[in-house]
Amino acid sequence: MRLRNLAALLAAVSALAACQSNPFAPKPEPTPPSPQVQPAQAPRIQQPESTPRQRAEAHVELAAGYFERAQFDVALEELGIAERIDATFARTHSIYGLVYATIGELPKAEASFRRALELAPNDSEARQNWGWYLCTHGRAKESIAEFVALFKDIREVDDRPLRDFAAAWKNWWTDRPEYMGMGL
Repeated sequence: MRLRNLAALLAAVSALAACQSNPFAPKPEPTPPSPQVQPAQAPRIQQPESTPRQRAEAHVELAAGYFERAQFDVALEELGIAERIDATFARTHSIYGLVYATIGELPKAEASFRRALELAPNDSEARQNWGWYLCTHGRAKESIAEFVALFKDIREVDDRPLRDFAAAWKNWWTDRPEYMGMGL
């Protein structure tokens, strides 16, 4: 009997719940979507336009990185872009020289180093690269003049360790009779 009472109670509760919901009752109006809140347009930051030299420098820096990673084709591509942007940037030609020397295109390497020094005769990096090229390609005596010129530049620097280093090299070179008269 208890089971019957329980079943009757459940049926009554279900019937009452069914009475509360009317499937034919009108549905409430859907609420309109809230307007999307758009973020405020960020003001455009105006940066000064870069100069051709700055753009060329950026490509040369990329080329130097690719050169260090032995990605010579990509380095040459970046140098080509830099040269088209600013053909008077000496570092472009100096890095060209390094790449060409490394891949064995020696006439192009030499021409590139010479062009770099033509554009910037006092550029110590170009002079060092040219001296390295000469020294590593059986032209050590020619390289001495380039390194001597580097030390002349170093002597001008107001930095005691560099001056001392330059003086030590000067003494080393001048103590060797075969290099006398190179003028440091």
